[in-house]
Amino acid sequence: MDRSHCYSYFGIEGADFDPKVIEEKLGISPFRSFKKGSPRRNGSGEYEFSCFDCVKVKSPEQDACEQVLKLVRTLAPLTAQLKALKAQYGLKYCIMVVPHIYNEQAPYVWFSEEVVDFCHDTGAEIGMDIYAFDKGDEE
Repeated sequence: MDRSHCYSYFGIEGADFDPKVIEEKLGISPFRSFKKGSPRRNGSGEYEFSCFDCVKVKSPEQDACEQVLKLVRTLAPLTAQLKALKAQYGLKYCIMVVPHIYNEQAPYVWFSEEVVDFCHDTGAEIGMDIYAFDKGDEE
């Protein structure tokens, strides 16, 4: 059985900003956010930076390239707002791709010119958080 899958999302980080302001300016709700100084969920201190993670794309579950393209097409109309927020708050943007790979399958990831142009225009980086599992491993 093929259990490999992937999801992608857009991450915003900065030294200290209010996630509610980002939500208001972009008109997008985060699936995860926190403000600098907030207590960590695991109880081990406080966050040392602010975070706003949004536009989580889960399908098609085995096509990271298509996921990232969907994400970019959602955010592209907000390029001007993203650039203004970056300048105002010193934000960092990252398109994060999170594949879960089972049984030594070889992942294939590429990014279209549209994705590269969006990253260039907004200063976004692309990150990969890869989880590789052998036969019998569980998440």
